[in-house]
Amino acid sequence: MLHRLISRLTFANVIAMIALFVALSGVAYAAALAENSVTRKTIQDSAVNGAKVADKSLSAADITGAAIDQLTYVKSTVALFSTGQGKEETVACPAGTNLVGGGATTNDPDEAFVNELGPSNAGPRTIWTATGYTDDPGKTMTVTAICAPARTTAP
Repeated sequence: MLHRLISRLTFANVIAMIALFVALSGVAYAAALAENSVTRKTIQDSAVNGAKVADKSLSAADITGAAIDQLTYVKSTVALFSTGQGKEETVACPAGTNLVGGGATTNDPDEAFVNELGPSNAGPRTIWTATGYTDDPGKTMTVTAICAPARTTAP
């Protein structure tokens, strides 16, 4: 039995087993860390940035009040055409800020709807665009851009 096993052993099998062992030992080490053992004191300054944070992994509770206080909300409300044609509206962030989010709503979601085009992909992200549609008169759409101070990079 041992001779049969050794005769089928290849370089690729050995490397695969070593890789599997290394991967599983890393997972075991991470699982062995005590809960909340990675703290602000154990992470170097600027080691974690926006690029290293997974999308939708932070909630409002994870963001400090100081950061929220720096946000600017720019809103624009427009009347929608009652002909079923779309009414496009664009909201721009003030100078010195960048777009971090946005949205659009109607005053009557049962009789009107919004197609959010979202941020512009060209150039700096500073505008939010949406198009509203309805067949009924008197409907409006409010488009909101959420803007944060632009980061300045050191020379």
